[in-house]
Amino acid sequence: MAHHHIDLASEDPTIIGTPNPSAFLDDEKAAHDVKIDLRDNLSPHNDPSNPFAFTPEQLSSLMDPKNLPLLRSYGGLEGVARGLHVDLKAGLTPNAPKHPHITLDQVIKEKDDSIYVEEIDVKRTPTIHSIGRQLTHRTDTTVPVPDASAFPQRKAIFGSNVLPETETKSIFQLMWIAFQDKTLILLAIAAVVSLGVGLYEDIAVPEYDTLGNRIPGVKWVEGVAIIVAIMMVVLVGSVNDYQKEKQFRKLNAKKDDRAVKATRESTVSMISVHDIQVGDILHLEPGDIVAADGVFIEGHNLKCDESAATGESDAVRKQNWQTCERLAAAEDKILESPSSESGFKTKKTTQPTEHKSVSDPFIISGSKILEGVCTYLVTSIGENSYYGRTMMALRSEPESTPLQEKLNDLAELIAKMGSAAGLLMLIVLLIRYFVSWRYGVPDQPTEIVMDIMKILIVVVTIVVVAVPEGLPLAVTLALAYATQRMLKDNNLVRVLAACETM
Repeated sequence: MAHHHIDLASEDPTIIGTPNPSAFLDDEKAAHDVKIDLRDNLSPHNDPSNPFAFTPEQLSSLMDPKNLPLLRSYGGLEGVARGLHVDLKAGLTPNAPKHPHITLDQVIKEKDDSIYVEEIDVKRTPTIHSIGRQLTHRTDTTVPVPDASAFPQRKAIFGSNVLPETETKSIFQLMWIAFQDKTLILLAIAAVVSLGVGLYEDIAVPEYDTLGNRIPGVKWVEGVAIIVAIMMVVLVGSVNDYQKEKQFRKLNAKKDDRAVKATRESTVSMISVHDIQVGDILHLEPGDIVAADGVFIEGHNLKCDESAATGESDAVRKQNWQTCERLAAAEDKILESPSSESGFKTKKTTQPTEHKSVSDPFIISGSKILEGVCTYLVTSIGENSYYGRTMMALRSEPESTPLQEKLNDLAELIAKMGSAAGLLMLIVLLIRYFVSWRYGVPDQPTEIVMDIMKILIVVVTIVVVAVPEGLPLAVTLALAYATQRMLKDNNLVRVLAACETM
């Protein structure tokens, strides 16, 4: 997401009149790329379900990179507003009738005199007092509950101002993952064998008491008890993980929710950030974090910190698009003036990006308002916004911390040693058992199977005791307890892994 600027220091050979053929070739290639970019974004969509002139992708192209020529091709701010069926003064109407279809060609052809009137009027910069009166006029400070039935067409085409949730695992997937534990697998095998042998003995080899009455067979109980224990461990662990994941999602949704000031039906009111729609008129004040991409409408001395979005540390001034057009044209005219020494023209940048010394009309989501006030037209929300695309690109599976990796390695080493000890115990006990046959071989095959099962249960017990499954969990709980103690000392730990380096 590079931003190209005109850097006079980097253009020294061209400014002093020295011919630079590669520079002119780069200009021609950049101009060709711009034409292709504009042609792609000026193609009308063929979606019959989209009553708007733009697709989410076409509106996103305004911001990444900042594309003032494309905004001009759309008819400027007024053309974008017409294509989105929005009144720049009154804002959106939640319960408005269905919008008629409008194409991009119609928007471009319907450039009326109001655009040029605005271009003349923008020279009269509004004062902070007039903007302040507009921002505070008829402001409803209550945040209404979002109406799910409002703006059906906009939601269907542009979505909501919420990032899609990460794919969560169902309760059955969590149960399957919990059952993949090697210890549980060993116990399950032992339980199945024990249950099978117990049922065989109870059915095929009945036992009788001294009076000749048949004793009810209960040897199957041992296998069933092991199976029930395994099911309880798997169920409790998976339900606990599922509840934690569900609570974490709710916490994130509540953390990201906040109120923003918007103009709807000619009334300035507070709405939830999740209720922002493409075409909304939002208000910005110092300290606000921009919730959605958009185009500057009017304001006074607005400066944004876009370092969180673009990495640029300098404050960026925002003005209406006509003023930015005039400033950019004036700078290009200066750079195109012939050199006093050789007559060569200076290099002209034709790429669709903002100039370093010129402000721009693009409000980028995720940036912070340093000073000034303004209203702007929302063009991209959710995963189509600048901030949303950045967050989606940064999504990844959580990685283990260095301490967790060390603990897992230690647990794996102990498990291998325990498994080796269990295997050695199995060999020794089997040799001892078969050597005891010299004093007499058991009469029933079931007795042999049960004796071997007892040996296996002893071995499995050794392995289960040796595997420190709770070691990483114990350390995590200790760190969590430490964060609570640190909070009492006015130290807030937001990331648990940070305690490992303290």
